[in-house]
Amino acid sequence: MASGYTSPYSKDSKPTKSKYIIKVKKLSDKAKLPTKAYKDDTGWDLYSSEQVTIPPNSVKLISTGIAVELPDNYWAKIFDRSGNALKRGFIILAGVIDNGYRGEIKVVCLNYTSDPIFISEGDKIAQMVLFKTYYSEVEEVSFLSDTDRSTKGFGSSKNK
Repeated sequence: MASGYTSPYSKDSKPTKSKYIIKVKKLSDKAKLPTKAYKDDTGWDLYSSEQVTIPPNSVKLISTGIAVELPDNYWAKIFDRSGNALKRGFIILAGVIDNGYRGEIKVVCLNYTSDPIFISEGDKIAQMVLFKTYYSEVEEVSFLSDTDRSTKGFGSSKNK
């Protein structure tokens, strides 16, 4: 290692400004910008911009009141917040945000309990994580290469 080198991961390294900017447009006065509790968190917390009740064992679409422009060659996924899943009883379904999407970010929430769940305006409801896009193409073929697994599907590895 060269003399004077400082790893970007060492505690002595100087923070650098991220080149990956998520542009956020508020669509409502009730909207909150995404936040991180800690600088090293991967996910950006998303907030409800409305008061909602999710009935027992039901799905509800919740508004965030924001739209985003993601960095070039990135997409985002909306994930659960572990505290909501464990303590409040709801999880997130679906949630792919394509790079070119500019509409409101809405969150699909599933209440898996037998009680209604009350979401207040400003509650943290989910987190958004960026992923690098790897562009691909589809090619129709007559045969696929052989593998050890082959066509073994659901549950095929439980006894391995």
